[in-house]
Amino acid sequence: MGNIRSLTDLLDLIRRHLVLILFVFLIGSILSFVVAMQRQRSFESTAILQMELPRIAGATAAESVTQSGQRMQLLEQQIRSRDSLLGLAERYGIFDTAPELPIGQRLSIMRNSVNLESIRTPHGVNAETAVSAIVIRVVMPDPDMAADMANELAQKILDSTAARKSTVARETLDFYASEERRLSGELAALEAEITAFKNSQIAALPESLAARRQELSLLEVQIREYDRQIMDLQQELMPLQAVAAPRVVEQRRMSLLEARMEALQSRHKGVEERIAELQESISLTPMVETRLGTYLRRQQQLQDQYSVINRRRAEAETTQRLDSEQQTEHFTLLEAALPADHSLSTGRRKIMAAGGLASGLLAVALAFLLELKNPAIHTARQMESVLQIRPVIALPDLGPTRRRGLFSRLFRRRDPQP
Repeated sequence: MGNIRSLTDLLDLIRRHLVLILFVFLIGSILSFVVAMQRQRSFESTAILQMELPRIAGATAAESVTQSGQRMQLLEQQIRSRDSLLGLAERYGIFDTAPELPIGQRLSIMRNSVNLESIRTPHGVNAETAVSAIVIRVVMPDPDMAADMANELAQKILDSTAARKSTVARETLDFYASEERRLSGELAALEAEITAFKNSQIAALPESLAARRQELSLLEVQIREYDRQIMDLQQELMPLQAVAAPRVVEQRRMSLLEARMEALQSRHKGVEERIAELQESISLTPMVETRLGTYLRRQQQLQDQYSVINRRRAEAETTQRLDSEQQTEHFTLLEAALPADHSLSTGRRKIMAAGGLASGLLAVALAFLLELKNPAIHTARQMESVLQIRPVIALPDLGPTRRRGLFSRLFRRRDPQP
């Protein structure tokens, strides 16, 4: 460090270059003060929205808890979107003094100035967290502007949530109403198809299977009886037909027997046709039963869906009515934003303190560099320390005598006399 070997040497160095050190320190302090004063003051305004719980117990409360987090994310995305923030800045003329500022920097400034914070509270035995309040913080150079922006954002959230809930309720009701109409139409079409199928297969319906089997059994007994009677008539008719010249009485008898036989054969044929129909219908009954089972299962599915849709449509109507009467959960303005009385800490004191310290260190460093550039021995003590030679005599400063002040006495020479 050259001739600076002790604290006394450092004080002598400061005394020799006191004017330079004071000048550099003063200039640096003035610059620090100017920079600190040029820092823009910021004011923060806060608006608070409170979540009002449903006034009627059970009115979509479970869905409200599970969807509150998602709703909060959607709100934050909408508020902090590019179009929303840039539109807000344009309405308040925030960047009118800097029209050349790029859109990216404008968006970054606005996103740093607008902040949404959700306050969550546990809900129910499972400790699910639901949004109970939203805090909107806006930081702007003007306190009135910050308050107006916070209130506008709060009103925007109130309007958007109310409009969204109304839209969702209306669209939900419309969807369930359309589904109810669709299912009702499908049920009517299916019932018509079932009726047409039953009419086309009325003889093979499963519910008449037992009656048809019983009828078939009776017809089989009846046809056996017809066969017996026809055989008896044939045996009675054969002797009469063998007579070469039958008498009138015999001819009448033969005509009567033939008429009776013809009637029995006609009845026999009718019974056989009926038996064939019954056998065919009995053979078709399993297919008809399977087809009807498919129809009935489809009908039951549609009926179940119709019941569910009908119940949900009723719930949607109730939700829409409750929402129109402000009975469901909704946000209310708990605290409107007011202009801030005091600005936020801008760090001006820290800037001035850091600038003054840096100026002082720079001044001492410049003085030290000047000493290194011209390493002269200024005092007898330095000569003795550097050259190991004790001077015989040391001449004092013969400049004009003047009264020393306190600061001068503090930094006066302290060299011992030879």
